[in-house]
Amino acid sequence: MLKRKFLLVATGITILSITAGIIVFRKGIYSFWDVNVKRINTEEAQKILLSHEPFILDTRTPEEFNVSHLQGAIRFEEGIMNQVPKDRPVLIYCTIGVRSNRVAKELSDKGFSSIYDMKEGILGWANNQLPVIDTKNRPTDSIHTYNKSFAHLLKHGKAVY
Repeated sequence: MLKRKFLLVATGITILSITAGIIVFRKGIYSFWDVNVKRINTEEAQKILLSHEPFILDTRTPEEFNVSHLQGAIRFEEGIMNQVPKDRPVLIYCTIGVRSNRVAKELSDKGFSSIYDMKEGILGWANNQLPVIDTKNRPTDSIHTYNKSFAHLLKHGKAVY
């Protein structure tokens, strides 16, 4: 009887933990309570690009950015946002949506009011077979996956790490 109760409690805790993890991923670990940060998928990002003319911000390293990035993206560096009006929409991304979510929260804290964080990152963008460019503005299928362990998440394109 005690063993059965333990199994039920352990199962319940496991289900709650998995559910909480999914909710946090969807809302963002850094921006969970922030109303200015909207976590969006790649389909929603495409609509934002067409209708809002956002400032596109890539929060990855220079090495990652140089392999490929979204057309029109600027790589995040300290102070870059001082040149952007706080009411201009910002579309922000990284590899899988963790680093971009941290920077999205920082931007919200600095007064930016319309921040769209691409929760699937550039991997989601590439997996939906959407275009990326290299530093010479040429289309490329190479995608920097941050490290080798994330390479298996890339379904379309050539993983670089």
